[in-house]
This record gives sequence, structure tokens and C-alpha cells, in this order.
Amino acid sequence: MEKINELDRKIMGFFKNKSLKTFLKYSLKYKTAMLGVILLSTVTSVMSAVPAWLSKYLIDDVLVKKNAKMMMIVIGAIFASTILKVITNYFADVSSGYITEKIRRDIKVDVFSHLQRLPIAYFKQNKLGDLMARLSGDSTTLGRIGFMLFDMLKEFVTVVALLFRMFQVDFVLALISLTVLPAILSMVKKYTKKIRKSGRIRQDTVGDVTAFVQEALSGISVIKGFNRSDKIIDKYMDVTQEEFDKIYKTTKIKAKISPINEVLATIMILLVAGYGGYQIIVVQSMTPGDLISFITAIGLMQQPLKTLIKRNSELQEALPSADRVIEILDVELEPDHIGEDVKEVPDTIKTIDFNNVDFRYDDGDEKVLKN
Repeated sequence: MEKINELDRKIMGFFKNKSLKTFLKYSLKYKTAMLGVILLSTVTSVMSAVPAWLSKYLIDDVLVKKNAKMMMIVIGAIFASTILKVITNYFADVSSGYITEKIRRDIKVDVFSHLQRLPIAYFKQNKLGDLMARLSGDSTTLGRIGFMLFDMLKEFVTVVALLFRMFQVDFVLALISLTVLPAILSMVKKYTKKIRKSGRIRQDTVGDVTAFVQEALSGISVIKGFNRSDKIIDKYMDVTQEEFDKIYKTTKIKAKISPINEVLATIMILLVAGYGGYQIIVVQSMTPGDLISFITAIGLMQQPLKTLIKRNSELQEALPSADRVIEILDVELEPDHIGEDVKEVPDTIKTIDFNNVDFRYDDGDEKVLKN
């Protein structure tokens, strides 16, 4: 058991973000199911990349050589890989959904239990509406990190398989196509920081809005009694406008990623088509099937790359929300008792006397009980 714990600790050490470490700690409770999801996702990803191999035979053997037997083999292989892909993808999605929901529930139960054991001063210092937002929305977001990570894993394996096929066809052509990749990664890294920062500000604003609504509705009788409804409505318009501004800012940042990625991908395809055409027509070191296979790999790679970038953006946006939950779990619990050790009380006791008792609240200076 000690070895497993030590292994778990080393695995968690790979993640720098505290929310990701917390999620991993919960997910390690379901190791077997997670390994199953990883295996199913790997098979799904490999099957998604199969057309990049089959397209070569479809061009060179079926269309150029007019081989009817090979046509049946290619058609059968495409059908078989598709069936295997949809089956493994279904079970991978169901299994990852199960793990994600189990983790989400575990986190919500632990956060709620932790809140029940916090000192009363904590609830005086923090708004009830904000705590409710963290318990409901933010803890759910922390649980959804699993779905994002599983989806990213599946798309990452697909990209790796397609890259392998590209280098298998032509090493130089693969390097040419990858000249654009550093630019894409640099862009993702740049906007990732902006999305994470903007996401934290947005979640804090959402918490403020929830807290304001909770306070306004709980004090509705006082508001109506003093005829302050118009003032409260104006205040609500201000806080929701601030919420809108923060959300819209994040939306604009995310919207820039896809168009830039589209332009860079188009440049990559044009470079590949130019070099590949030269190798076929002039050098004659490549068959049309090789080029089609290579271009098919690039085409199949576009969607996984887009999904990876999209899920990464969602992950960076979700992490600040998840951080708000971790902040609750980091608050020190209230001790069960202070002073002498707990003693057993006999069943025969008749009365209890309190002598020389002083008491004050943590956030107060004056004693509310004196002797």
C-alpha cells in the first residue's frame, strides 16, 4: 500500500497546477476504470488515423492499377476500422463520463463536509451566495476537468498516430508541414495565459452576482419596507454589467484562436502540396498515393488539433473556477475541542456546572461571557 501511495505522489508531481493535482488525487481512486478509458481512447484514436494508410492503396493499387481484389480489401478495412472506432469511442465516452461524475460527486461531498467543519468566523467573512456558487457551479467545473483531459488524451493520440504516418511517407515533407506547428503552439501558449487570467476574474464576478442576489432576496422584506427596490435594481444592473464585460472579454480572446489556426494550417497544406507535387512530377520519388496519404493525414489532423486547442482553452478557463473550490478545502478546520483532553462522562451524572467561563468570538475583541 505504501508503494502505491508513493507512486501516486510521483504521478501527481507531474502537475504544477493545484486544481489538476486535486483532480488527479480524486481520479486515482478509480485507477482501473481510468486505465480502461485510456486503452479504449487509444484504440479509437488509432482507428481514426487508419484512413491515412488506406488512402495510399486506394490510389496506387485500386485507381491506378485497377486491382478489384485490393478494392474489396480497402473497403473492408475502412468498414472494419469504422465499426471498431465507434464501439470503442462509445465505451470510452460512457466510462469517462462515469468517472467524471463520480469525481464531481466526491468533490462536492468533500467540499460540503469541509464547510460544515469550518469555524463560524469563516462564514462571517465570506458571503453565503459566493460559497453557494463555489459549492454548486465551481465544484462541478472541477469535476468536468476529467472530461476535458480524457478528450484531450484521445485527440493527442490521434495526432501522434497521424504524425507517425506523415514521417513514414516522407521525412522532409513532414518537417516542412511541421514548420507551422511552432507558430500554432506559440499562439496557444500566449492566449492560454490570457484565458486563465480572464477566467478567474470572471468567476469571481459571477460569485459576486450570486452573493448579491442571495442577499437581496433574503432581505426583500426590509428592501420593500424602506422602498429601496429601485436602488437594488440599479445595483443589480451594475453588477451584471460587470459580469457581462468579463465574460465578453474572455469570449473575444477565445474567438481569435480558431481563425489564426485556420490561416496557419492553410499555409502548411499549400507548402506540402507544392513540395509533394515537385517530388511526383520532377524527382519521381513519390507516388500519387503517397501524397494523397500524406495530405489525408494532414486533413485528418485538423479536427483533433482544433479540439485540442478548444479543450485547452476550456481547461484554462475552468482552472480558475476550480481553484475557488480548492481555496475552501485549504481553509483550516475548526478543532473538535480546545483545552484539556476529552474525558468520558459517566451515565450517572446529574448536573453540569460551568465556573469561571470566559468567551469571545474570533472576530470580536470584547468578551460576551465573563466568569
